[in-house]
Amino acid sequence: MTSGLIAMAFVAAGCGGDDDKSGDSGAGGDVSFTIGFTSAIGPGNVAILEAADELSAESGYGKIDNVPFSSTDLAVQGLASNDVQIMSGNGTEVYLAIDKGSPLKAVGQRIGDEFVVVGSPNVADCSQADGKRMGIHSAAGITTALAKAWFAQECPDATPNYVTIEGSDNRVQALLAGQLDMAVVDLGGVTQLNLQAPDEYPVIDYLQQVFPEIQTSLNWSNASFMKDHKDAITDFLAKQIEVQKHMNSDPSYFVEILQKYLPDMDDDTAKATADAYLAAGTFPTDGGVDADGVQSTIDWLADNDLGVEKDSISSDDVFDGSMLEAALEKAGS
Repeated sequence: MTSGLIAMAFVAAGCGGDDDKSGDSGAGGDVSFTIGFTSAIGPGNVAILEAADELSAESGYGKIDNVPFSSTDLAVQGLASNDVQIMSGNGTEVYLAIDKGSPLKAVGQRIGDEFVVVGSPNVADCSQADGKRMGIHSAAGITTALAKAWFAQECPDATPNYVTIEGSDNRVQALLAGQLDMAVVDLGGVTQLNLQAPDEYPVIDYLQQVFPEIQTSLNWSNASFMKDHKDAITDFLAKQIEVQKHMNSDPSYFVEILQKYLPDMDDDTAKATADAYLAAGTFPTDGGVDADGVQSTIDWLADNDLGVEKDSISSDDVFDGSMLEAALEKAGS
C-alpha cells in the first residue's frame, strides 16, 4: 500500500503490503475498499472478514482488503485520512475525534460487547482486587473506560494497578504467566483460559450486562466514502447481518469461519469459542445499534469526564442509521 500509515499498520501486524485501496472504483467500475481493525484479528472479527470476502466475490466489487492496526489511535487516523474506508472496533477515540471535528460516523455495530472482567488464582472477586495488577487494552479505549467505571460502581473500595497490554490474547498470556492478577479479555480469551487452566481464571463480570446501554464496538466510515459509496456500505452491512444470522443458526458454520480466519485454532478451541460467543448473544441480527444507544454513550463519556464535553455533540453528529436501515431490509431482518 502506498500510504505510510497503512504501511506502518501492516508492519506492526506482520503483514505484507498491497496496492492502495482508497474506496475508488477499479477496472470495470468495481468498488474496492479497505477495512481497518483496531487490534489484532480475533473471534469477534470473523463475521466482518467473511462478509467482506463474500461481498468481494459479487458483481460490482473488487478486492476488499483488511488491515489490523497496532492501536486504536492509528486506526482512527487511517479512517480520518481515508487510508481505510471502514473501521471496525472499539470507539472511545472515534467519539473524541468527532467531538474535535473529524468527519466520521458510526454506520453499524461490529459486535455486542464481548469483553469481561476475569480474575486469577489471586483474585476471585472485588474483595481481593485492591492494589492488584489489572490488564487493560489502552489508556483511553472504551473497554478501559468501562473497566474503570465497573471498578467505581462494583468495587468502590478497590484501587487496582492498571497495566496496559494491547490485545486480548496478549493479556491472556500475561495472566497465564502470572504477570497480571485481573484483566479485561474477550470471550475468546475466556475460552483460552478455561482450556489451558480450568477453573483458575473466573469470570467476575460481563461488561455488557453491567452497562447494556453503552455502544462499545461499532463499524465506522468517513464522509468521503459515505458521499460516493453509501450503497457499498449498505451491501457490506447486509452481508454482515446475513453471515451473523448463519452463525447464530448453525454453530458449525461459526466454527468453520473461525478456523478459516484463525487457522492456528484447533477444533476443540474453535468449538468452545463459538459456544461462548453464541451463548453470550454477541452477534446481533437487528443491527445492534441505534441513535438512543449512541446518545447514551455520548452522555456516559461526558458524565465520566472521558474527553467529550457535555452537549458538544449528539447522536446526529456520530451516527448515520440510513445505511443500516437499508441493510436490514435487504437482509430480511
